[in-house]
Amino acid sequence: MSEDEKEINEREERRVEWSNILKECAMYHHTRAKELKSPIIGAEDSEECIMHQVWGLSIMDAVGLIDILPLIDKDNEKNDEATLPQHRPGPSG
Repeated sequence: MSEDEKEINEREERRVEWSNILKECAMYHHTRAKELKSPIIGAEDSEECIMHQVWGLSIMDAVGLIDILPLIDKDNEKNDEATLPQHRPGPSG
């Protein structure tokens, strides 16, 4: 296995590890929000409950972004420098 392949595999392993860690954090916040939810139907949620819900959703958004990184990298590899708009001459030459 070449050095580049090893580096790519290590990067992929780190990405998966971070994704798993963040998923566990999100699950903690979702669980915490459920624990803090009022048992009274129609009662407003406490600020702490809402914050745990927001943190859980924000972390899952981050996981989603981490999960699409390989797709973005592949897309960037397909585009060579000549096709990027910043590498073409503009109106002023």
